Amino acid sequence: MTTHPRIGCFIYNDSTFWSMLAHGVTMRAAEFGATVEVLSARDADGQDTILAQMIGQHIDALLVGVIDPERGARSARAAAKASIPVIAQETRI
Repeated sequence: MTTHPRIGCFIYNDSTFWSMLAHGVTMRAAEFGATVEVLSARDADGQDTILAQMIGQHIDALLVGVIDPERGARSARAAAKASIPVIAQETRI
């Protein structure tokens, strides 16, 4: 049985930029047999909740464009402790 990589993609909002980024990630990942779950939030509390859920699901990689960089950095450290690679887009965490 082959397992397909799962990528969590957290985007800041549903603007054209973030929507296009999520679409590109999803399409390119599919070419490699990976699935992408794209989620967004309207505030930093939602960001924290979603990222914690993705980390708790032990996804294979995490792509983030965060609302609050300081809180996003905490989530990135939690992902690193869980051995989940993190790629930050349009943000410093």
